[in-house]
Amino acid sequence: WGSMPVFGFAGLALAGMLLRNDLRSGARTSLLLCASVLAFVPAMNLLPLESQRTFFNERFLVLPLAPLCMWVALLATGAMPRPRLLTLAPVLIWMLAAIPSLRQAQAHWQSELDLWLWAYSRAPASVQALENLQGILLEAGYSGDSLNLAEHTRSSTPQAFTPLQQGRYAIALFNLGREADATREMDQAINWAAAAAQRSRSLNLLRVEAGWFYLNIGRAEQALALLQPAVRERPDDLQAAIFMAAALETLGRHAQAQQLLDHAAPPGDEAGRQQWRQLVETATARMRRGNSSGG
Repeated sequence: WGSMPVFGFAGLALAGMLLRNDLRSGARTSLLLCASVLAFVPAMNLLPLESQRTFFNERFLVLPLAPLCMWVALLATGAMPRPRLLTLAPVLIWMLAAIPSLRQAQAHWQSELDLWLWAYSRAPASVQALENLQGILLEAGYSGDSLNLAEHTRSSTPQAFTPLQQGRYAIALFNLGREADATREMDQAINWAAAAAQRSRSLNLLRVEAGWFYLNIGRAEQALALLQPAVRERPDDLQAAIFMAAALETLGRHAQAQQLLDHAAPPGDEAGRQQWRQLVETATARMRRGNSSGG
């Protein structure tokens, strides 16, 4: 679940101790408002997804848990009216009433594919739901479904169509054997992202996935140009590092490639090294074929 819930509860506890002293001065209204705002922090970070824009946070987690968090905040600041147990009763009633909502959400957390299919069904114009569902479909081998989703989004809700979705659309085309169309779409996605000039997680994902794509069609220099900033911004992204090591190796920069590979896939990580070898072989073969055609 990450560290955010820990920071949320720690911040609430610290704020409670500070507010307890300040409340003795009589400034209850503003300080209790501050405590109430802080009470929402842990609830908004309990969803086990790496995002702050998850559209169902509010309905399925924040609303059911917020009253309890506010009750704890009031208790910590010493501002809880007596009898305290009596004030807990409406909070518990609220949470009991929210159980069906929580169970409905939990039922769709069995797998990422189930989660994002459900998210898309609830918010078909959500950029986050569209991007994640398209990516999960690709990973699961459903290139046709991923392609259909992108085409439907592009035609029905173009405002929700993003460079990352276009890049994944290109990968779906490539997987289905339509390389020329795929290359055109990926080039357009990269140009679109560059024109937008927005730094975001989606942009970094596009760089990594486009790097993989360009390696597979023998354009290692273009792949390296995209993967370098991706690895620089996310040095913990081992997948991106493996792709970059493959690009370096393909371009003959063996020492740099080996150093990066040892970091991303140390000796013993046979899966990572096998992926690297396959990319190098594919990119090298495609580059040689391209050079032969050009000659």
